[in-house]
Amino acid sequence: MVRVLWSLGVLGLMVSLKGWAALGGNDLQVPQEGFPLTSYVPAHAASASPPGGIRQQSVETLQHVIVTEYSSHGTVFALTWSGPTLPDSSCFFGFLFSPVPTVSPEPPPAPGVLPDPHRPPYARSGRSCQWSHGSLPGLRLRPGSAACGSGPLSSWSGPMKTPSLKFFLRALIPGLFLALTACGGGGGGGGGGGTMTTAQTCNTLTVPATSIPTPFTASPSTTANQVPVTVEQYAAVNYPTMNLPYVTVQVCHGSQCVTIDHVIVDTGSYGLRVRADFPGISNLNLPAVTNGTAPVMECAQFLGGYMWGGVYQATVKVGGEATINPIPIQLVGGQNSFTPPSSCSSSGSNIGNLSGIGGNGLLGVGVFLHDLSPYYACTTNANTGSGNLALTSIVSNPVVAFSSDNNGTILTLPTIASTGQTTASGTLTFGINTQANNSLTSGYSVVPVPASGPNIGNFTASLSGQSGTYPASFFDSGSNLYFIPLTGIPTNSSGNYNPQSLQTITGTATSFVTPSNTAPLSFGLLDITNYLNGGNVAFNDSGSDNGATAGSADFGLPYFYGHSIINGLNGAQATQGSTSFTGPFYAVK
Repeated sequence: MVRVLWSLGVLGLMVSLKGWAALGGNDLQVPQEGFPLTSYVPAHAASASPPGGIRQQSVETLQHVIVTEYSSHGTVFALTWSGPTLPDSSCFFGFLFSPVPTVSPEPPPAPGVLPDPHRPPYARSGRSCQWSHGSLPGLRLRPGSAACGSGPLSSWSGPMKTPSLKFFLRALIPGLFLALTACGGGGGGGGGGGTMTTAQTCNTLTVPATSIPTPFTASPSTTANQVPVTVEQYAAVNYPTMNLPYVTVQVCHGSQCVTIDHVIVDTGSYGLRVRADFPGISNLNLPAVTNGTAPVMECAQFLGGYMWGGVYQATVKVGGEATINPIPIQLVGGQNSFTPPSSCSSSGSNIGNLSGIGGNGLLGVGVFLHDLSPYYACTTNANTGSGNLALTSIVSNPVVAFSSDNNGTILTLPTIASTGQTTASGTLTFGINTQANNSLTSGYSVVPVPASGPNIGNFTASLSGQSGTYPASFFDSGSNLYFIPLTGIPTNSSGNYNPQSLQTITGTATSFVTPSNTAPLSFGLLDITNYLNGGNVAFNDSGSDNGATAGSADFGLPYFYGHSIINGLNGAQATQGSTSFTGPFYAVK
């Protein structure tokens, strides 16, 4: 799940950015605030205005559009612009002046379908492009975005969430669970990346019932099963990012492959999503997944937006591992032939682009095997295919399709300083008990999680200093912060925890599965504002109450530093000494 709070990014950063005020928001006080605008170049000086008068000032965007703001009593009441392109209305007009989308009632699940525990359908955040004075919105890749520009960070003012972005992807994501917003990155709020010249029909497809898989044990392997993971500032993303773990993957059709760098590892979502406009992807001519003759489109929904795109068959390679056969993946953004139906676009802004993701794709390697997002059969004629979608046509976790090392993953990141680092390097290891480097040793605390029912995919957490428990808890590398509601910990005006000295919280993770296993929990929280301004992007003590849900503890990427965390796939069997576990399960050391 990608869940990210961005300062500037597509996902809802926790950091404040000096930017242009939205309609209905506070005006921009450039001279008084004293920060240069690197995302917007002043075109004209602000006009002075007496109390009660009208203040006017203009800036030029990086796209050479001059935007003029008119304010009275500190509130913006009008905007004008001139230039070669239309500015992003969702950013400049502000949330209060945006049309309120009509949300269709959530359809009942198909009989026997297991809900995605980390992507509640139709969940959304109201923070997209809603800029407050001197700040940009935040996101959550389990992936909001200040993608309209970039600039120095003055305070940690908005939650940062990532792409997979739980992005609010707790696969957002329930990804970046990232609450993601893309301001000017290619979608704004509703388009699918293309335009229709003829009428289209998109019918919702019924996802097949998925039974609990037959338990399986992975065979011993000698395949190169580790790939490097890097947390860094990706140069192609024009805003500061934070806690985004990148790997490189290959997408292939036959013998022809494209190598895709800076793909976010999301242990809270399922399946591979890559940018349709990434160089070389279109040349692969990947076979489209169809329902009858109608192309299948997916609407991967996150708390702060959605990713719209077609489903295609591709061989996926990560390091030395490769899927035995082509599997369904999603190509997001680009020039899609179909625009998303209202049942998709009403979930927020279109974040299926470089700025919205914070990278070139999302690798969902969570504990479940398939992504049960809404799927559609889209055509420009009356033949829209049947209302059912085969399980083989659903975007799926590539790990289970590997020829070996296919029963889970281990994400390992190094211990870092509480003040953060400019980069951090770790490993993503495939397989459990298949090689010497992935043994489920006695050092791991194993926490099985339910494969169905109300607590699907979750454990319950108890934390020191907090009353009650958190029955909807999980580990998610796609969330770039801890998203946990806590009492007694100070926050800033945006809900980000900002204690001036390191606060350590301990607790216990307890399984709902009988017999109940436990794992110790320990993490820190600190005001990281100064260290963000210093250019650090890897933090192990960053958290937010903004976007947190009562009863839920989202242990995002900060928890992975100094730990190895195993995701045992649903149905996968692994032994620890004389004890056998069947996935889904987490294991932490």
